[in-house]
Amino acid sequence: MATAVHEAGHAVVAMVSGIHVPSLVIKTTVTKRSCGAFVKEFSGANERLDLDKAPDRRTAVVVLAAGERAEVRWLRDQGLWTATRAWAVEIGALNDQALARDIFGYYFGVDMQYGTSHDGHVDGADYWHYGSLAELILVPLWDQVLRIAGALNERERLTGDEAAAFSGLLNPACP
Repeated sequence: MATAVHEAGHAVVAMVSGIHVPSLVIKTTVTKRSCGAFVKEFSGANERLDLDKAPDRRTAVVVLAAGERAEVRWLRDQGLWTATRAWAVEIGALNDQALARDIFGYYFGVDMQYGTSHDGHVDGADYWHYGSLAELILVPLWDQVLRIAGALNERERLTGDEAAAFSGLLNPACP
């Protein structure tokens, strides 16, 4: 369910930011290790989500940060949060962070930061600041995140329009 919440977080923030969500998918892969143990891995994606259609590049970074923040909140709400699990969520969100880093570098000519600058001011390229903005969007829409996540967890694939219908949100038209 955590992966579904992560993807639902991206989708909700994208939709309310005016970005069309084509589809969401989660996948479970079971592999057998050489020692004989079976390992279950989860992955997810908002397929073909075009962040170039975001109202601005900073909004795109907020959408990227929303998945990780949604997943961490869900862990806390379920009483499942541990430092190890939070670390795993952060590692799972490295692709999102890499895309954000690319946006900061390419469009703003700055390196992405984590936290305040050396003089205590929040830098315009502070990824955690954008995560906080994502949380501000997610808080009043948490029920919508959970509705989408529940449907995605059950079906493993949703179109953006199906996600919007489950949540009561509007999926903006495909540009």
